[in-house]
Amino acid sequence: MPDAQELLHQIQHELAPIEARLRYHPYLVALEQGQVPKERLSVFVGEQHATIESDLRSLATLVARADSPHSRRLFLSILPGEDTAFSALQTLALALGLNESWLQTYEPIPE
Repeated sequence: MPDAQELLHQIQHELAPIEARLRYHPYLVALEQGQVPKERLSVFVGEQHATIESDLRSLATLVARADSPHSRRLFLSILPGEDTAFSALQTLALALGLNESWLQTYEPIPE
């Protein structure tokens, strides 16, 4: 059985091709080159805003219903990341000229 360090290296090695595909995805390359139109970025912001708000509501429910302190701590530990993502998204929204009213009335694209 591998030790923790070996296991970490094995996982990193196995995930390297996926990481490369994500890092050099055409959308990210176009974004870095300033080739993504504002309309597409606005859709991204709207979708992410709806997702993060839903995630926060779900986390609140999970925290309230957690049967053990360990479970509660696990769910609470996720909140700072969601808050950071939400703050960064608000910054992007403002940079795109999207206000709170636009974010609240945005209708997510059905799956």
